[in-house]
Amino acid sequence: LAAGQAPPGDPAPGYHDHAESQRARLAAGDFAADLRYWRAALRALPASTGLPTDRPRGAWPSHRAGEINFSVPGRITAGLAAIAAGRGSTTFVAMLAGFAALLHRYTGRTDIVIGSAGALPTAVPPPTVLPPPVPPAPGPPAPGPVIGPVVEPVALRFDLSGDPSFTATVDLVAGTVSAADRHRGVPFAAVVEVAAPDRDPSRPSPYQVGFNLLPGDATAVATGTTTLDLELDLVDGPAVTDPHRGGCGLLATLRYATDLFDAATVHRIVAAYRMLLSAAVDGPDRRLSALRILPGADAAQLKTAVLERGAPGGELLNTEYLDDVPGFPKILGRDLAQKYDGEEREILAAIATAEARHEQHWLNLLGDQVGQPV
Repeated sequence: LAAGQAPPGDPAPGYHDHAESQRARLAAGDFAADLRYWRAALRALPASTGLPTDRPRGAWPSHRAGEINFSVPGRITAGLAAIAAGRGSTTFVAMLAGFAALLHRYTGRTDIVIGSAGALPTAVPPPTVLPPPVPPAPGPPAPGPVIGPVVEPVALRFDLSGDPSFTATVDLVAGTVSAADRHRGVPFAAVVEVAAPDRDPSRPSPYQVGFNLLPGDATAVATGTTTLDLELDLVDGPAVTDPHRGGCGLLATLRYATDLFDAATVHRIVAAYRMLLSAAVDGPDRRLSALRILPGADAAQLKTAVLERGAPGGELLNTEYLDDVPGFPKILGRDLAQKYDGEEREILAAIATAEARHEQHWLNLLGDQVGQPV
């Protein structure tokens, strides 16, 4: 090319050729079965994640982003690898299960939707010879190699109702991811149309939170932009896919929309995620509600701060989990107007006062959502 000469042989197709091929296959009905799957899997999606934010969402996002780089220690990745391997899965699935559990704990919701634009390793390949591939059905030719990466994003929907154990969550995530991967070839724009035909321009659709596996040799480039509220990137390596090398630890980046979150809030999310993973390794059969997400020192500080507050305030909030704080009762869907005796009433009143004063420093970490009645 530098000499002004054409490269030998036929050039590899580019993005335009790939898009043309996808449109032809879509028009020919090649993706009919895939679209039926996505229509059923993403029916009646929740309008939002329910994550508490530092600022209200504007009508039009600026897409400005911040990033926090962190690592997951080898002890945790080794433990997650052992849990996953015992269930025929990978550390990637266990990490994703932990992230889904964290969103559940932060929001109190059981319908969790997470997008992924990377590889989806769900199981360690068995050392067997695969059967010959089945010839494709007649129709437009499938796309060949393309210059540059072409990966269709997927929306992964997890039902965490019933407060499952962490190991049960790993199984659920593995099954969901495996099914989604089998139907991944359909153009993502077509999936969006069947999943969310009436979209809100202030929110990315059909998901606002992402979890991606990046190639190990990828060069990270901080662009300062994002289309999602939160997006966690794992760097692929032995700890992610090889159950025998889970102790290597791994690197990750959590990208966040600065329209919604402060850096301090996202640092707390990272700390909560690492603590939840550690708790899952220590007790994989514990239910998600029993996995600690708040450091002991912070829990003690929260208890002191809440108990020092006075009379009830006027605003209410959804306090799903207080088990992380020693001595606190677990409060689930109760009405502040209901009469309580002793410390439980005092705690409820103090939490309402904290929200009324907009003191979200600790309440966000517990997953309370402003505006929702207890």
